[in-house]
Amino acid sequence: MKNLKFLSFVLFAILSVGFISCDDDDDEIGGKDTLVGTWQCTWSEGYEKDLLNSNNDDEWNGAEDFTATFKADGTAVIDGDGCKWKLEGNKLSIVDDDARDEWDVFTVLKLTDSELIIESYEKDDRYEYYDKSTFKKI
Repeated sequence: MKNLKFLSFVLFAILSVGFISCDDDDDEIGGKDTLVGTWQCTWSEGYEKDLLNSNNDDEWNGAEDFTATFKADGTAVIDGDGCKWKLEGNKLSIVDDDARDEWDVFTVLKLTDSELIIESYEKDDRYEYYDKSTFKKI
């Protein structure tokens, strides 16, 4: 009888962990194949702060209209400019064709077959920048 209670407890624990780990967020970040295609930016919000001179500060929150095309070979065209890209987990890295090893890294908040939301944040002792952009696949 003790063994039956123990097995029931173990089975319950395993099933509970299984249900807890099946979170909907797992479906929010697709893979490289999901990113391939043409995306239109529909909204961007953020700020840029010059920590030494606040007269240079800027904020935005509104509609945007540019496209980004990600190709399966790791190349892309973003707003007319050629670049390379790689997606590792929730990190999207992009480098201009003209730049060498100066990758811009974005955090992918959501990537589905129809929606992409990325975020970028940088800060040092003189400068702070944040941007969150939403795209729809076209």
